[in-house]
Amino acid sequence: MLAYLKGKLAQKTSDWAIVEVGGVGYRIFMPSGNLSTIGNIGASVQVFTHLQVREDMLNLYGFLHEEELRFFEMLVQVSGIGPKGALGILGAFPVSLLQRAIAEENIAMLSKAPGIGKKTAQRIVLELREKISKIVFNLPYLEERAGAINTNFQDALEAMESLGYSLPEANRVINESLKKLGEDAPVEELIKLSLKQLTLTNI
Repeated sequence: MLAYLKGKLAQKTSDWAIVEVGGVGYRIFMPSGNLSTIGNIGASVQVFTHLQVREDMLNLYGFLHEEELRFFEMLVQVSGIGPKGALGILGAFPVSLLQRAIAEENIAMLSKAPGIGKKTAQRIVLELREKISKIVFNLPYLEERAGAINTNFQDALEAMESLGYSLPEANRVINESLKKLGEDAPVEELIKLSLKQLTLTNI
């Protein structure tokens, strides 16, 4: 129904953003990583959306990238996972890393997402592995490239967690570091820049 919204960022919190389109403000629930990078108030934004229709409410869920939306729509089809749970998963890890974790049945990594225990992670793998494997393993070059990127990301994430940083916080700064350093950035550089960004934020 609503494929995307394009307008001005009017407000944002840790859970949602309001995008003004033609004088109407749309409240859109988004992953934490998207909200941290969507831009400043007043910026022009485009958000890919999913409309949840219930008897007593209408909720919009949005993403800065179409692949995140597609993955979200797959997650909410898994029994026991609602829109908020799916947002939590997408806020914890990049889509490429989640796809590979599902394809490789990496229950331990999936269980690190907020609100996702071992049983739920197993259910995600059981219900989505076949679909995800077709995406991940039918593209050899992309698989090899994504594997290198994901390994660096996961190593950096584990290092940040061992230093006492929360998963959402570590995920956010490492993603920002990847954008600045490039996808081929070594783990040491990712950690170094991420720590620097956190230090600057806390000053």
